[in-house]
Amino acid sequence: MARWSKGYRILGLFLILAVLTGCSSKTATVEEVMEEMKTTGEQIPEKLKLDFDDVILQVDSYNVTYREVLFYIYQAKHNYEKKLGDQVWDIVLESKDTFEEFTKQELLKQMTEVKIICLMAEEEGVSLTKEEEHKVKQAVASFLKTVTEEEKTMYGVEEGTLETIFKENAIASKLYDKVIATTKKEGKKITFEEQYAKRSENVEIKMSVELWKKISIHALAE
Repeated sequence: MARWSKGYRILGLFLILAVLTGCSSKTATVEEVMEEMKTTGEQIPEKLKLDFDDVILQVDSYNVTYREVLFYIYQAKHNYEKKLGDQVWDIVLESKDTFEEFTKQELLKQMTEVKIICLMAEEEGVSLTKEEEHKVKQAVASFLKTVTEEEKTMYGVEEGTLETIFKENAIASKLYDKVIATTKKEGKKITFEEQYAKRSENVEIKMSVELWKKISIHALAE
């Protein structure tokens, strides 16, 4: 089970992706997407440069830009490198994936799940109160104090994007708490995971394999 930064939860849920590789597309799980990217041998143009506002992932009406992906990478780098060192990304796991490939897969799951849960929150009428929005702004301000100017440039740190990320995570966490509380109170048998799985069946999710393959956690570690 992966972890949300800042203490937020993340659920190990089943995801469906519409994978965009040139003109072809298919339906696949996140794991299958990662495997396909390793085995197709697709050549990524050397001149392809990622811009902060490039859309990497689309989850229904939500877009995930490279700038947003970099925030999650920043969190992962600081969490893992602090404990395991900056060479952790080259470690090969039992699955034969490097730790970098494993982490990218987990981040993809995390970002997708947050967006889908936010869609669920919209339908349930769950939003943040003014007090909760104020706490989000405070959390962003506190986070910005921990980031160096060099890191802000490298990771495209932007206050507006951070507020969106923190707000969406807070909304997702709030919906989760509400559903769990309601389930216990009313004695419902359906779990949050089951509600999520049912809702995600009708969510259109697309990603650019070309851009995703270009993202390197290791390169940012150098």
